[in-house]
Amino acid sequence: MAKPEFKFNTTTLAFPELLSGYQAPPRYTKTLNVSDGSVLEVVVHNIFRQATIELVQFDDRAFFLSLHAWWAHAGQGKQYSFAFDSAKKVDTLLDGAAVSGQAVVPVTSTTGITVDSEYLLRKEDSSDREIAEVLSIVAGVSFTAKANLVYSYVAGDLCRDPDFFPRVRSIDDRLPVFENAVKTFTLVHQFREDSE
Repeated sequence: MAKPEFKFNTTTLAFPELLSGYQAPPRYTKTLNVSDGSVLEVVVHNIFRQATIELVQFDDRAFFLSLHAWWAHAGQGKQYSFAFDSAKKVDTLLDGAAVSGQAVVPVTSTTGITVDSEYLLRKEDSSDREIAEVLSIVAGVSFTAKANLVYSYVAGDLCRDPDFFPRVRSIDDRLPVFENAVKTFTLVHQFREDSE
């Protein structure tokens, strides 16, 4: 597995080692309308992924200093990208319908897609999503998933490495890295997926 990376402007900031901690579950903001103890309605306002990454007690001072330049960008609320594995950055769209109960997924590009790897399929409005593991590939055209799809998708829907975020924004309000007493550094950072 390759190391993580941030990319901002034209700068790629490669992490010196693998992360100590990582979480990026799908999240929902919603309102429950309740009457007499029963939920009458659920109103989903938006669906997004919010991640927490941790790199605990690393000793690469050059990386620590580079994070200050990254923060000058990210701290202002500007977009940047994050890849959990810098070798896995597939970010393509569906090129046609992928139907529930079937396994063929037509995509605009198969570049980077590999057999036995997993990819996030997500409707453009983020309402339905699933992870598909690749059984086979027709170069430049489509891939076949190992299991039938649960949801149906249309041209323009997303196919991406599940831990690649091409557009995120920091939700931290201060520099998320600090120097420890033993001449090491710790990064604890939160970001939220931004609109496509």
